[in-house]
Amino acid sequence: MRKLYGSLEEMLKDPAVQVVDVGVPPQAQPEVIRRIVREGKFVRGVLAQKPLAMSLAEGRELVE
Repeated sequence: MRKLYGSLEEMLKDPAVQVVDVGVPPQAQPEVIRRIVREGKFVRGVLAQKPLAMSLAEGRELVE
């Protein structure tokens, strides 16, 4: 089921969310993914629409 949210904070508060499809500008994506993963409740997956990160170091940080 697809649901749209007005903000990242609103989506992070929804306990029904299991998978997140991140479609933000490349520069914003690493921080958005970091916040989703830190929340720890999205065990099924995070789909990144663009390159995962803007640098190799940033990418490594996100997957660790």
